[in-house]
Amino acid sequence: EIQKERQEVSDDLKRAMGHAAELGCRLITTCPLNDGSDTPFDIDYTMAFDYAAESLTQACDSDREVRVALEYKVSEPKSRCLFGNAGETLSFCTFSGIPNLGVTLDFGHSLLAYERPAQSAVMLCKANRLYHVHLNDNDNRADWDLIPGSYHIWEFVEFLYTLKKLDLGERWFAFDVTPKEIEPVKNFSAVMSMTRKLQEITDRIDEEAMEALLKNRDPALTVTYLYSLI
Repeated sequence: EIQKERQEVSDDLKRAMGHAAELGCRLITTCPLNDGSDTPFDIDYTMAFDYAAESLTQACDSDREVRVALEYKVSEPKSRCLFGNAGETLSFCTFSGIPNLGVTLDFGHSLLAYERPAQSAVMLCKANRLYHVHLNDNDNRADWDLIPGSYHIWEFVEFLYTLKKLDLGERWFAFDVTPKEIEPVKNFSAVMSMTRKLQEITDRIDEEAMEALLKNRDPALTVTYLYSLI
């Protein structure tokens, strides 16, 4: 039964990669949230990683021109997902040895994992595994998929500034946002507007001045400078 499920996962991903290639798309993202555990002794962790590596290897081998990005999340629906943070996911990509396997950095998921999203972006980029980015926000208690900047303005500005410095070329942001009871067009208009506003604030940063502040590491000066931008 387990072998059958593993093969089904691999086959589904292969089909998705085939459809992507037909459309001229060279990247797909997957969020394997059901891989994980609810209690101690719920799963054999070695077996879980081995099965994941086997399934993803089969899928990724089917077309090396299509990159596959794993979107990590610390929990939900499992109380602890197998790929819970940037470090775990990067480690898996490394030891699995799959060259076209990387990571989707979801800003909200990074917050829930108690990460600094900008720091995670740098780590993933240095390993050439930062494939995709999802923008949203939350209150650090749950994955609410809120409008960017609803809670974490300066974390967003730091994130956007860092991505700009990393010079990732022509990359797309995706919005992983849930309108809930708000009319969708109205909500996503606000999503786009707020993201542009955060980008505007980021673009006001004088890189030479910021690099001097980063070297000085004096929060009193840095925070004062940041608030002078708005």
